[in-house]
Amino acid sequence: LFRSTQTVYDIGLFFPGTYTNAQVLLQLKLERKVIFGNTLAPSTAICLVNPTGAVSLNLLKNGTSFGTLAFTTGGVGTYSSSGTTFNAGDIIEVTAPATADTTFAGVGIILSGLIG
Repeated sequence: LFRSTQTVYDIGLFFPGTYTNAQVLLQLKLERKVIFGNTLAPSTAICLVNPTGAVSLNLLKNGTSFGTLAFTTGGVGTYSSSGTTFNAGDIIEVTAPATADTTFAGVGIILSGLIG
């Protein structure tokens, strides 16, 4: 996905503490075209307190899912996506699962794409 002549576009988020059911953790209106590739590599994710059970955060484009970020009970975050392109004015969101894991806390993510 990444070529040395392309400009990387990173979106960072840190959500301290725990979250509520289906809480919106991030909502941004993008100001330019951004392309997110398959698997969203090299995006990264951490959590300060591991979940009790597996947790999947939802990644949305204009309200429609384009991927997930799944955390294991060991705190490992893995992205899943087929890739998508956001145009200027599109909304990117990260939302918590419908049922909160009350131990999962301190989520930090970097979503990496390319300026289109």
